[in-house]
Amino acid sequence: MTYTGLFLRQYMGQDISSIPNTTGNWFTSPDLLVYGTAPAYSTRNFNSRDEDYASRDYYFSQPPTPGSANYVYVRAKTLSPNLKSTLYLYYCEAAALLQPRNWQSGNFTVAVDTGAPVARNYFTLSADALGALLTSYDPVAQQGSLITWTPPAAGSAPHYYLIAWADNSSDGSNPPPFADLQPFSDLNTLGNYVQSNPNMVVLDTWYTGMFLRQYAGQTNYQPGSTAQGSPDLIVTGAVALADPTTYATPGAYASATLNQNVTLQMRNFIYPRVLNTSAVAKTARVYLYESTSDKLSPAGWQSGNFTVGGAPCNYVDITAQPGQVAVAQLPIVWRLDVPNPGTNYVLISYTDDSGSQDPPDFSIFGYVNSLMIEQFVATQPRIAWLQIDGARPTAVPDMSYEYPLTIAAGTYYTGLQFKGIPSGGTVTFSLPGSGAANTLVLQGMPVPDPNAAVTWPLTFPTALTTSLVLNYWANRSGGGGTGGGANISVALIPSTS
Repeated sequence: MTYTGLFLRQYMGQDISSIPNTTGNWFTSPDLLVYGTAPAYSTRNFNSRDEDYASRDYYFSQPPTPGSANYVYVRAKTLSPNLKSTLYLYYCEAAALLQPRNWQSGNFTVAVDTGAPVARNYFTLSADALGALLTSYDPVAQQGSLITWTPPAAGSAPHYYLIAWADNSSDGSNPPPFADLQPFSDLNTLGNYVQSNPNMVVLDTWYTGMFLRQYAGQTNYQPGSTAQGSPDLIVTGAVALADPTTYATPGAYASATLNQNVTLQMRNFIYPRVLNTSAVAKTARVYLYESTSDKLSPAGWQSGNFTVGGAPCNYVDITAQPGQVAVAQLPIVWRLDVPNPGTNYVLISYTDDSGSQDPPDFSIFGYVNSLMIEQFVATQPRIAWLQIDGARPTAVPDMSYEYPLTIAAGTYYTGLQFKGIPSGGTVTFSLPGSGAANTLVLQGMPVPDPNAAVTWPLTFPTALTTSLVLNYWANRSGGGGTGGGANISVALIPSTS
């Protein structure tokens, strides 16, 4: 099919070569942007100037607030020169999705440039150049069509779909045909219709996918927040979890408690948690970044102080069944320094369940205004952040190491080998396994003998790449100390029984 006119994507990642859409994904258009009850400070980053669509890989959308005016923006690409298209907007509740005659065109307003809002559901997008990237409104220049949508507050949690139709005829000869369509028999039939009409897009305003909340109690049908209060970035401090699945229970998921305490100058453990809101099993890659409260611009978010399995890495993969809460079994380890006076760390996550192996590119979002940064995060359902409460350790460890480990399947006597370590000292160590049965976590263990080996039998059903994080305090006031050549190593002895 050769399609010309105004191109809005039916799914994230669709390009011109993917017209018509054959993926079966037709209800997640990233080019219908429900922005919330406050207008965008800037729409400059909705479209990247580059053909790689860097900023177009971000959703810039969130669930609407029913009963309130929500700002809606549209972005598109022109596949024809000298194009003047009319774009029509409709909405419906989920119960009416298969009934196009019941799709609603009311509750929209359009204000052109600096004019007053007018109640209507259509506006124009035009460009002279082929391949131009368009946005419906520029708030800085105050040009374009500023759109609001006030979905009714029907019931406790109405489930809305937003629908757009582009008439590329320039003379109004291809208006929306919805009023004349018979009901669709099922979702597949509706999907086939949408996919056969590249000038039509649909957005399920409830976020579908692997969902990491921005605030406690948030659902995938509630807007985001500017507060740095994600309950799903679980920071356990300098000690790993013996069983991360305890944070996947309904009670733990419903808790409003934030796990945000870290010990500065030491390695801390982080366990991302997600809820699969889709109807199929999914795997998400959760990336972590750090910043400080005085340097919150996304372009400056850093990923270099994280490790996984003892190697530099800032992500873990998490798989969950439909409707399931899942927590990373293998944590991300984070080494923090002491921040500048008057500042604190902020931990940021990006959750990608698209299957892409490419990390997000935040370099294009060089916002310096704090309100713009907060609005950027609130309108990104894949991003969450958490303010970190850091405290210095009561005593800085005399030894602190992370030992990378690659363990083949089997049973091992696993633990520590001391060499010349006086018995007056204590150790705390964590070895995350593939489950609670082969995870080893010990706190404040006295050194039993300067050259002792202390081990526990652990069985690993499959090969595992992990690490052992160790902290040792000599406790010199009690007569301890370390001489030359003293060290602590990992004991990993295959069982012969």
